[in-house]
Amino acid sequence: MAQITQKNRDKQGCYKLKQVVFFVVLFWAFFFLTGCQSNPNSPDPAVLTSIPTASPSPSNTPTVLPTAVSTPEPTPKPPTATPEPTLWQMGFDASYVSRVEERGGVYRNAAGKEADIFQTLASYNVEMIRLRVWVDPEEGYNNKEDVLALSARAHEAGLGLVIDFHYSDTWADPENQTKPVAWANLDFDELKTAVFNHSAEVVGALIEQGTPPEIVQIGNEIIHGMLFPDGQVGASSPLPSHQQWTQLTALISAGIEGVQSIGSTAQILIHIDHGGEENGRARWFFDNLKEQNVSFDMIGISYYPRWHGELNLLEENIRDTIERYQKPVIVMETSAMWTLGWNDHTHNAMGLEEQQHPGFAISPEGQMAFFEAVSKTAMTAGASGVFYWGGEWIAVSSEDDNGSAWENQALFDFDGYPLPAFEVFQLFAEEEG
Repeated sequence: MAQITQKNRDKQGCYKLKQVVFFVVLFWAFFFLTGCQSNPNSPDPAVLTSIPTASPSPSNTPTVLPTAVSTPEPTPKPPTATPEPTLWQMGFDASYVSRVEERGGVYRNAAGKEADIFQTLASYNVEMIRLRVWVDPEEGYNNKEDVLALSARAHEAGLGLVIDFHYSDTWADPENQTKPVAWANLDFDELKTAVFNHSAEVVGALIEQGTPPEIVQIGNEIIHGMLFPDGQVGASSPLPSHQQWTQLTALISAGIEGVQSIGSTAQILIHIDHGGEENGRARWFFDNLKEQNVSFDMIGISYYPRWHGELNLLEENIRDTIERYQKPVIVMETSAMWTLGWNDHTHNAMGLEEQQHPGFAISPEGQMAFFEAVSKTAMTAGASGVFYWGGEWIAVSSEDDNGSAWENQALFDFDGYPLPAFEVFQLFAEEEG
């Protein structure tokens, strides 16, 4: 009996289960039919399978999707184009004006009278000056206080300002990127903080005195990095290859963040040398910065024929760099000899005929012709400006053994008179206009 009863229960349970299944199927069938009626534009599954994929049509006739599908056509991306360069700028590095003046040097204007150098620069249509910043230099020149004083004079003359951070107490260049003495024993995190604070302090002081920079350069000629060895890259770096670029870009970013932390809207410029060499080095450097997602606005290069090759390579490098990175390029440094003579007892950086670019005489006229050729080459290639370097660094005494290494490339002669190369600033201001 128990077995029969159990069988009956099983049958009853099975019957009830079949009833539940029947009503569930009936319910969903009703829902599907009413849903289709309320949405007459719903696509048929067979239609969906016939919609073409994103593969291009073999003909020039655009593919039309069935009207039942309301998918909008994607907006095509505009073609990549070389950006319009910023306003062309002819600039002048005036970093050692205080040193020259305090040691007895005199600058004259076009009339031959002693005059404020910044007013003279403005009279020749120089548009911007560049001032380097050292952290704690031995002589005191190029520190924050000196930069503030010079920038105030430049502002009074109506000149724009580029700040050039060296992150050193002395010269920073491709082979020499010495840490400031005060930063020598900092660990890496502390070093980043020092870069941030120094950048913020100097630019903040400039803003406070009403002379904000238009461009801020993070590091000087940093093709091999900066703040060696922590930020050194390339074959000579003691760091493992995977660590070189992460550390350098962390230091660069610390400088950028410091500048921007105090509300500066200055354009951020990254500067290397090798302006006139094969562009492989520039690509190597900026490809790595791009890979590390460093955010900056402009690229600066140096061009000295003794080290950086022919003018045609300068043009090729500028064109390639603008096209590849879609950023304005400025020749931040160039110069040429106007004499093989000297006016002090300090060795000159260049003083041999073979160190001048072929085809340009070592004379005031030859210096002018070279500066004009560089400026024309840069403008033709699409660059956004050219700066003359060392134009202010004249010698002050024939007996000075710690004088100028550049007086034979300055833009003032041994008596402080402007040289003909100043006319190039006027020429390109007219071309720009």
